[in-house]
Amino acid sequence: MSKASSPAAKSELARLQQMYAKVEAESASLAPTVAPIDFKGFKARLDGAAFVGEMEKAYADLKYPVGTNTLAGKAEAKLNELFASAKSTAEQSAKRAAELEAFLGKLQANRTTKDTTVDDVVALYPDLDAEVQQEIKKHEWMKGVSV
Repeated sequence: MSKASSPAAKSELARLQQMYAKVEAESASLAPTVAPIDFKGFKARLDGAAFVGEMEKAYADLKYPVGTNTLAGKAEAKLNELFASAKSTAEQSAKRAAELEAFLGKLQANRTTKDTTVDDVVALYPDLDAEVQQEIKKHEWMKGVSV
């Protein structure tokens, strides 16, 4: 995976790191386990020992439903699809960047200045020379000129 280099990507990464740190801090502040209920103490202090006994039995019989993750497969498939799309886009971008670098190199190699001669231009663009020679031969002095 490539590193985040754009300002927007860096900003988003910093925001996610801050959010992660906040969740970690909140998680650390919570008690790791809940202290067990002192049913004996309640029976000794309260007049309704039978009621406390019923509550203790109900608490012991309490079963929490087990959740099943029905979305993990869909999420994993979507994530894989996004990664494949990102990889494809990155490859296309790298290919396009190489094309643009080659084009830029060609432009820099073919750059003209005030010191460029007609012979230099002819050497760089032989097809243009053939076209100009044809126009001279046919006496097309105003071809391509808007008046």
